[in-house]
Amino acid sequence: RNDTIRHINLILLHGFKCLDDSTIEQEKTDSLVEELKKCISGLSCLKFTYKDDEVIGSKLDLLIDKIKERVTKNNNNSLISSKFENSNDETITY
Repeated sequence: RNDTIRHINLILLHGFKCLDDSTIEQEKTDSLVEELKKCISGLSCLKFTYKDDEVIGSKLDLLIDKIKERVTKNNNNSLISSKFENSNDETITY
């Protein structure tokens, strides 16, 4: 079980690195965020499977929280980027 949690954590860390990589297209980043959201559901099901194991449940909670934090961070960055792009499209007249 612990090896599986470690493996899931490594996969998530790799995904988070991809989110931080500015060379990756926004469309791919958005797709990754959607897949991370699906991971939350899967990890919640796994948590239910191991409901009698408090340690594994806690580790799964931590993974879920990490995902939620990164999804929120990415959404905030997208909003800021979108607002910046929209403000650059405006014509400024004096």
